[in-house]
Amino acid sequence: MKRLLSVPTLIIIFFMATVIMVIYFNFYKPRLLILQSHSRDYSWTRDVDIGIQRILGNKSDYAIRWFYMDTERHTWPEYPETIGRAARRLIEQWQPDVVLAVDDDAQEYVMKYYVDDSRLRIVFAGVSKNLTNYGYDQATNVTGILERKELQAVKEVFLNLGIGQADVSAVSGRTRAESSVKRERPKVVQSEIPRYPGADNKNLFCLWEVPCLKLFPHWQAMVREALEARDESIVVRTLEWSPIRLASYPAENNILKVAEIRQETMNPSVPDLPVITPTNRIEEGSTLMPKMARILNLGDKSEAVRSDEVFIRIFDWHPLRLVESRLVETFPEWQAIVEGAAARADFILTTDYRALTRSATDSTLVSPQEVVQWTVTHSPVPIIGTNGFFVTDGGYLAIAASPFEQGEVAARMLLEIVEQGTFPKAIPITWTRQFILFMRGKGIREKGLRLPRFYESFARATNNYFD
Repeated sequence: MKRLLSVPTLIIIFFMATVIMVIYFNFYKPRLLILQSHSRDYSWTRDVDIGIQRILGNKSDYAIRWFYMDTERHTWPEYPETIGRAARRLIEQWQPDVVLAVDDDAQEYVMKYYVDDSRLRIVFAGVSKNLTNYGYDQATNVTGILERKELQAVKEVFLNLGIGQADVSAVSGRTRAESSVKRERPKVVQSEIPRYPGADNKNLFCLWEVPCLKLFPHWQAMVREALEARDESIVVRTLEWSPIRLASYPAENNILKVAEIRQETMNPSVPDLPVITPTNRIEEGSTLMPKMARILNLGDKSEAVRSDEVFIRIFDWHPLRLVESRLVETFPEWQAIVEGAAARADFILTTDYRALTRSATDSTLVSPQEVVQWTVTHSPVPIIGTNGFFVTDGGYLAIAASPFEQGEVAARMLLEIVEQGTFPKAIPITWTRQFILFMRGKGIREKGLRLPRFYESFARATNNYFD
C-alpha cells in the first residue's frame, strides 16, 4: 500500500496551486488603461474620474491603471510630445486591451498612433475637435463620446436671466442720466410674431407650415455647396444664412429666391451683415431678458474654439440673436472687444481664452485668471462662459458639458467591449446630453443678475457654487 503524502507536503502543494491560480488570473484578466490629458486635481478631470468610477468602481476582475498627462500645467511646446511618448511606451510595455482616453491631448499625442491597431481598442471622451484630426472618422477600433457645448441650456439661461433695477445702468454701460430717460418700446404687430407648434394650443398647425422648416432642405444645399468650395470665408457666410434668416428674407420664399441668396452668399464681394442698432437694449427696471437680446461670442483662436464656433453659428438662438462672433489672438484685441461690447451686444458668450498672447510681438500666454478677472471688472455687459473653468478663474456664471456624463458613458462603452465582446465600430459614437452649472454668488449679486432659485440649488448640489 502506497504511503499517503504528509500534511506539510499537502500544504505546500495547496499554497503553490493558489499562487499559480492568482498569477494566472491576474495575468489574463482584461487590462484597462485610463488615459487623462490633464492632472488628477484639475476640476474637469476629477469629475470625469468620478463618472468612470461610478461604473468601474466595483469591478475587481479587471487590471486598471491610470495615467495623467498633466498638459494643462506644462504649457511649453515640447512637453505634450514628451509625455505622449511616455504614454505610448506604457501602452507598448503593458499592452492593455482597451484604452479609455479623455480629452483632445490624449488623442493627439497618444491614441491617434493606434488607429486600426488590431491589438488595441479605443474609447474616447471629452473630445471637442473634429474626429478627422485623429483619423477616428474611419477607424474600426474606436468609439466614444464627443464633448459639445450645451447651447440649448445656455439659451435657456439667457431667457431666464433677470437684471436688477439698481445695477442695470452699470451692466448696460449707460449713465444714470441716460437711464432715467423713459423710452417708448416699438409697437409689434401681432401678425408679425411667428407662431411655433406647441407654443399655443389655440394656434396649432402643420409642422411643415413653419417657414424655416420648409426652407431647411434649401439651406442644406447651400451648406453643401459652400463646403465643396473649400473656402472658410464662404462657409462662414453660408452658415450665417440659417433657415430662420431665410424665412425672414423680404421676398417670397421660393426656390428661385433661395438660389439667388445662395449666389450672393458665394460672392466674396457681398458686404458684411448690417450693423444691428441697439433698439432692444435692456431697459431700466427690466426683470427678464428682452426676447431679441443680442449675443456676442468671443474666444481665442485655438482649434477647439474654432470647432465650437461652427456649432455656435448654426445653432438656433431664436428668440435671441447672435449678432457677432469674434476670435482673437492677443489680449489687447480681447480687451478692445470687451470694452466696446455695449455698442453691439447685451451679453458676451465666451468659450475659451487660454491661448491669448500678451501682444502681437510677445507670444507669452496671458494667465487665464488675469484674462477673466480683467474681463469681469471691465465688461460693460454680463459675460457667461461655456466651460466650468471660467468660474474657477474668477467668472460668475458658466454652463458646461457634464464631465460626469463623459466618464459614465465612456466607461459603459468600455464594459460593453470587454464583457460582451462588442467591436468598437458597432457602438455608435455619441455626444453631450447633459450639462452642469457653475456659479459665483458674489459676482452674480454684484452684477445685479437674477436667476430662478433652482440654478443656485443645482450649482450647490454639484459642488460648483462659489462665494
